[in-house]
Amino acid sequence: MRIKTIFATLSLLGLSIAISPQFWWDLSNCLFIFFNPYTILEKHFPYLRDEVLRLNSSISRLPSWRLLLLFSTVGYLLHALSIFLFETKLTLKERFIHTFFYCVRNAPFIKTYIKTEMDKAKILVEGSFASVNCPRKNHALPKNGLSRDEILTECEAHAKMGDGNWRRGQVSGAVYIYNPDHKQVLEDVYSKFAETNPLHPDVFPGVRKMDAEIVSMCLNMYHGFNGECGATTSGGTESILMAMKAYREIGYSKGIKYPEIIVAISAHSAFMKAANYFGMRAIRVKVDKNFALDVKAFEKAINSNTVVLVASAPSYPHGIIDAVGDVAKLGLKYNVGVHVDCCLGGFLIPFMEEAGYPIPMVDFRVDGVTSISCDTHKYGYGPKGCSVIMYKDDKLRMNQYFIDTDWSGGIYASPAIAGSRSGAVLACTWAAMMHVGREGYVERTREIIAVREETEKQVRNIPELIVYGNPTVSVLAIGSKTLDIFNIADLLTKMGWHLNILQFPGAFHICFTAMHIGKNIPERFITDLKKCVEAAQDTNGSLNGAGSIYGTTMQIPDRSLVGEVTTTYLNSLYKV
Repeated sequence: MRIKTIFATLSLLGLSIAISPQFWWDLSNCLFIFFNPYTILEKHFPYLRDEVLRLNSSISRLPSWRLLLLFSTVGYLLHALSIFLFETKLTLKERFIHTFFYCVRNAPFIKTYIKTEMDKAKILVEGSFASVNCPRKNHALPKNGLSRDEILTECEAHAKMGDGNWRRGQVSGAVYIYNPDHKQVLEDVYSKFAETNPLHPDVFPGVRKMDAEIVSMCLNMYHGFNGECGATTSGGTESILMAMKAYREIGYSKGIKYPEIIVAISAHSAFMKAANYFGMRAIRVKVDKNFALDVKAFEKAINSNTVVLVASAPSYPHGIIDAVGDVAKLGLKYNVGVHVDCCLGGFLIPFMEEAGYPIPMVDFRVDGVTSISCDTHKYGYGPKGCSVIMYKDDKLRMNQYFIDTDWSGGIYASPAIAGSRSGAVLACTWAAMMHVGREGYVERTREIIAVREETEKQVRNIPELIVYGNPTVSVLAIGSKTLDIFNIADLLTKMGWHLNILQFPGAFHICFTAMHIGKNIPERFITDLKKCVEAAQDTNGSLNGAGSIYGTTMQIPDRSLVGEVTTTYLNSLYKV
């Protein structure tokens, strides 16, 4: 609004000068009597005095229409420059880079070359889905509904798609438990609550009770005994979105028009997603040599628009627990919120000390921590579609709510993004937590971290490989200073391993879960890893898998081109 006012003022000024140039010339001469710039120019910049006089003389002789055009053009250019300099979602450096590459890639000969290469990349991405064998393709509803047996036959065929190696533990994260007894409990519970919807607590009071107890149990795990509160969501991303939305509202109430989130570059992309969705700006700060957030860099990034600082426990890429205590001190010092992202390690972190792996406090015992996100669908062993966001007090939680008091359909209120939700997912989450129990979580935490430690020890004994940072929870990030790590990742994929590819720096990680307990994973993984390291030494160039794609995209400075290829990937997900 301020820029529009300046533009309008300059336009009116140009119009008034065009109508009566002599009046403004006389006024300027009067002002010069009181604020004599020529005296200053002559004293400090004598070589500019004559130029200014010459410029004034030239302007006074311009026709009215030229004066109008001059001032209107100046106003427009100032308006365009202000948009470029003060646009809120990107830093100034990012805007310069974006503008530069936009101009370069639209040059005729470069534009043609880029289109050719992009078409090749899109064909490669789409082909990766088309190569999977599948049952019959259904483009429309069947004329007559299928019988129960027919449905189950088709579902069985769909369930068998893929190599199935995840059942043998050859997967990073994704599936956190595969236990027949646990699975049967969830299936039985789901059938009892399949029709329920927590949007109607009066109709399904049992689901409401289970929902509240899930939050209460998580608060207990994170030492929330002094008025802390929370809500369930559909997953870690929504938990993060709701927290960021709450901090945005707090910022608005303080008069902050452009709220900012400070995160480490290792923080989950959900924070960037929240900034994109809610019109905020996420400032990414470097990590230190151990791949934990750099506290000093964090403090330098804080400004009058900062509404929340983010720490990870642990971070997704490298499994590093950030210095939550130090970040919390910054939150208290600058009076901003501090969010701890425990989505990945949500049901490991609270039990590590009892499991024999003490870590610094990251929960509500830390003065300054104001919110925590925790996923129940990962190491909580509940079904996908549930997570918990916890707050220091109810005043903060209420800012995530949506309430419409003027709808003709009645007063509408929802605690998170979703309106209707599956009560069965909540019931199964409650059942999983009750079924495993505290001792069960402690024991599984102990076993999972033991597997990660043994695997890490053996990886560090392979001279061609390095482990990034000093992981303390369940993630092990592996790189190399001498070999193409993406080539090794592709070779492991061909051997049936489903790992997560990382970038900046290039690496891959394996996230250990209950799927890796008691399956000789360290021995099997290290055996295959050594074979791939040996093969990578004799391989010229990378293979044509996901690793090679990452290896290529890391070299592309124009990240918008990488975004276009990624868009093709997302589009391909919905092709039959």
